[in-house]
Amino acid sequence: DLKADPNLKNLISDEDFQLLQPNFNRADLLLVPVVFGMSSSLGHTFGSSKFRLYDLNSGQLIYENGMDLNVDRTGELGEKYLTAGLIGFALHDFKEYYLNQKK
Repeated sequence: DLKADPNLKNLISDEDFQLLQPNFNRADLLLVPVVFGMSSSLGHTFGSSKFRLYDLNSGQLIYENGMDLNVDRTGELGEKYLTAGLIGFALHDFKEYYLNQKK
């Protein structure tokens, strides 16, 4: 459902939406992985991700960004490198598209 609609309030009931903030320690923002996948082939691990940052006060989408990445390792080590890279890009985007806009 997250792939189809940019507003959390359209995806879940009002009652469930009201439970989000208390369950996330009164957070104002929620970073959600919409797509996160990996595969290995020929000595490489390939991955793709798409993240959305939501305002938990309004349910509005703040930004969405995706990334495709590969590393020259396979197996568990390749998955760890790839996961760190994809999450690192999400953190970078959070700083660039949200924190820097607040200044």
